[in-house]
Amino acid sequence: MKVREFYRFAVTVTNQIENLGKVVVAALY
Repeated sequence: MKVREFYRFAVTVTNQIENLGKVVVAALY
């Protein structure tokens, strides 16, 4: 796997986690 591909994958996962966190917070509050 190339470094750029890994970086893109890491950024995508991070964004998904952030979005999921926002959804959870919105659901709780």
